[in-house]
Amino acid sequence: MRGKITVIVVLLIGVAVFAYGLYFTAGISPVDQRFDQRRDPLPVEVSAEFMFPPRIGDFLPEKIEPMVLNSDGVYHASARYLELQTRPVEIEATQIDPATGQAALETLIATFRQDQTVGRLTSHFDARVPYFYVAHAINGRPVYSFYWVNGSWLFHAYADQADDETVLRFVNVYPF
Repeated sequence: MRGKITVIVVLLIGVAVFAYGLYFTAGISPVDQRFDQRRDPLPVEVSAEFMFPPRIGDFLPEKIEPMVLNSDGVYHASARYLELQTRPVEIEATQIDPATGQAALETLIATFRQDQTVGRLTSHFDARVPYFYVAHAINGRPVYSFYWVNGSWLFHAYADQADDETVLRFVNVYPF
């Protein structure tokens, strides 16, 4: 009789641990809700080398495009980082008027709302750092993107050869 009680107790503990595991894995919040709000402020005038450091967490730069002034008089820079030398994440920064940062994000969202390939689009304009997340497809490949405003800069980090968690890890260790 004592052995049966021990077996039943062990089975109940196993079931409880299994149920907790299911609760824990099903309870993880969506990627867009885990965007880290802690960002260092960026000055208006900054170099691409400053904006795209030589190491961001586990991400190392593969290519950094220099800051260029386009025909509209707007500065733009971009970089490509690799996590563990395999999963690429692209990041672009475009200079904007700080007063129109949220309007720029809303314009981009309006464009995505017309895109039939969008699977998820969530905006968080009430956050300390206004941002939105979008998952869509380009040429049949899934693309995961975060857009956010930091001062005079609009950032876009995305990946089409990595998953959404990789992009989230990148944006959460990216300082700006």
